[in-house]
Amino acid sequence: MIHKSMVETHDGTVARVTFTLPASLWADPIYLVGEFNAWNATSHPFRQDRLGTWTLALDLAPHRVYSFCYLCAGQWVTDAQADGYLWDGSGKHLFLVQTEPASAPLPEALPAPVYEPAPVTLSELAS
Repeated sequence: MIHKSMVETHDGTVARVTFTLPASLWADPIYLVGEFNAWNATSHPFRQDRLGTWTLALDLAPHRVYSFCYLCAGQWVTDAQADGYLWDGSGKHLFLVQTEPASAPLPEALPAPVYEPAPVTLSELAS
């Protein structure tokens, strides 16, 4: 699940985006990798709460679209709850999070997703 809210900070308004993955996901470690961290595969680890839910929150610039992926135990994992999808041409799906209200449409310039070869899904890792 991806939850977004606009938050006022001393530096201005930011989009606080919280990424949540289910407790049934059997993977350690899990990282959020994307444009916001220059595609660094280890800089944004998820944390598990006492119930086992994986969570990571970060503040992003508002009015942008960021591409991202989950890296779970060394495998790229899909997110059906992303705001959009891209195929990067090198064998990896990229997912999009928009730091706008949910009603704002994604830019039309984004290509339609291509689903081959399919990456591992969260449900496949959880089973």
